[in-house]
Amino acid sequence: MFGKTELRMLRNFREGDSLKDAAKRAEISRGKASIALKNLEMLGFVIRERQNKKFFLRRGNAKHASLLFEFLREYPSLPVERLLTQRRITILSVVENDIPVIAKIVGVTAQTVYNTIKDFLRYGILIKNNVYMINPHHKTLNNFVCEFQSFLNKMEIERTDKNAILLWEQGPEFLIKTNKIIERENYHLTALSALKKFGLLFIPSYNYYFYSRREMTFSDIIIHTLLTGINSKTNVAYACLLYQKMKPKDMLKTARIYKMEKMAEKVIKYVNKQQDFDGFLNREEYNELLEEYGVKK
Repeated sequence: MFGKTELRMLRNFREGDSLKDAAKRAEISRGKASIALKNLEMLGFVIRERQNKKFFLRRGNAKHASLLFEFLREYPSLPVERLLTQRRITILSVVENDIPVIAKIVGVTAQTVYNTIKDFLRYGILIKNNVYMINPHHKTLNNFVCEFQSFLNKMEIERTDKNAILLWEQGPEFLIKTNKIIERENYHLTALSALKKFGLLFIPSYNYYFYSRREMTFSDIIIHTLLTGINSKTNVAYACLLYQKMKPKDMLKTARIYKMEKMAEKVIKYVNKQQDFDGFLNREEYNELLEEYGVKK
């Protein structure tokens, strides 16, 4: 969808070009340029305008389009056709995770992630400071990666349910709530909607789904319950309840993927050490909840 040909066309793009002009500048066939142009239109990078019987091209109005054109202007000699394909952009969007985690999120091998990171390091796009991260000097690129990945997520949601509400997103993963039942690849029922799987008969007002290529764990569902209502005592209580029932050992490791370590630590301390926190049920109310669902203290 967004590969080397599309990037080559953007690198050589000139406002007011016809398809023939654009193909000539990019040194590709008109047929190949036509296919790439349709992809670029769909992704918001270019707009095709008609004047009389001819079509002319201009830059798209999407924020991610402006950011990429700005980056291309700043670094004209960078081999973007190889570096910024859609898959590599997705890797950049979650690059602060461990390599095996990135591989699972993106749906590629760990070796592919390693080779990509090695390439980005060579050109100074990434630096390592405890974790890999986009070089602060490349703020424009960082903003483009976030905006473009968010745009792709919204396209996916639009295809699935136009009325779904986006609650959280990070890289290519996101949480939505909807009135519909979604039975599509990579959509996982989660948060309060998944509690019945564990014998916790709670009927939520919406269906909550997590979009991801990786398999969901108990810890993911607990974190999603928190993310879908971070200021809700009900959500926090049911997250604690599920943690107390399942006792997953990877809770903190999973929480790091979502940047939710502090909240996960509170859940663990609340359950294991009887330590109280603001925003959590008082101990008497929580014990009543445990008794109602038959969860052992």
